[in-house]
Amino acid sequence: MALAAMGALVMLSGCDDEGGGSFPAERPASTVSGHAVDALIRNGDVKIYALSPDVEKGELLGTGVTDDLGFYQITLQAPSQPVLVEVTGGNYIEESSGQTVSLAGGDVLRAITFYESGDPISVMVTPFTNMAAGLVEFKVRNGTNLNNAITEASTAISTIAGLDILTTVPRDVTNPILQGHPLDDGMRYGLLTAAISTWTEQASVANNQPVHTLYTSIRLAKIMYNDIRADGQLDGFGYTSNTSSDIAALGFGIVPLDANTFRAAIARNMIAFLANERNATSLTVQNVLPDARHLANTTHAMFGSLPPVLLDEEGPMVSPVDPTGTNYSGSILYKLDVSDFTAVESVEFSVNGVAMH
Repeated sequence: MALAAMGALVMLSGCDDEGGGSFPAERPASTVSGHAVDALIRNGDVKIYALSPDVEKGELLGTGVTDDLGFYQITLQAPSQPVLVEVTGGNYIEESSGQTVSLAGGDVLRAITFYESGDPISVMVTPFTNMAAGLVEFKVRNGTNLNNAITEASTAISTIAGLDILTTVPRDVTNPILQGHPLDDGMRYGLLTAAISTWTEQASVANNQPVHTLYTSIRLAKIMYNDIRADGQLDGFGYTSNTSSDIAALGFGIVPLDANTFRAAIARNMIAFLANERNATSLTVQNVLPDARHLANTTHAMFGSLPPVLLDEEGPMVSPVDPTGTNYSGSILYKLDVSDFTAVESVEFSVNGVAMH
């Protein structure tokens, strides 16, 4: 008996000496990093969760905080798996108005991606990754396996945006350092979030509310998330809250929402932002127009059966500045205010059909 026990001890010792004991090797550490943008979210709490096959949050894998540039970096030691990145709290400055907005309870931006153990990854968290997360939920709920749902959803939203929504770093288009910077995917991403800010500023006015106090970009991001995760479409019909299972027509206060809100309206405001005094880029309408048309004209199934509308279906707004009467004699200097979201290249006058210069 004693001899047998000693033999067993020797065998165990031999296994340990060869590195093949009962304890698994420590997982390699790597980082998950990126930017949280709606615009740049400062002091936001970032949490990374394991994601179950039915898109339920699992183990909390790591936490961090965004800096003044919206940047976060979190070290993970975890197995390869799908992960959910969530950003809550903090604040951002609306690009179009300069209004500071604090994220309240229930304000969340999400991104869902794949984590490979030991490999560093870059993951942005924006209104567009938030929409993709909602689309993942819809797809899994309707029978798509999680891995395929992640790929399909991020591809769909990236196709509509015209850039990789997960890996492209959005540029802060209000930062003067971008003066003279060419139009690249980072600038496109920044203009898309600025367009949302511009549209929500207009919606604030339509709702007779102070700009970006109640009707903010983060509020629209929440609505878009609940819209797409309800039925897989951005069509103005969706869940009425993060916890609701009731589908209803959605609105932004009194402003109705439909597929063309998320196509033509956002596309127009990519261009409209260029005339905003907070725009720090040197980009022109001609630079941005192809991207705006790409968004406005998309017929992706995500927008349902509603056909796209022309990007510029309304003519310029013309109003007299001085003089404002209707009858004149002699020579006069006639001043007009002419505006259009795509800018005005020239103005022609005619009197009784005769061109005037």
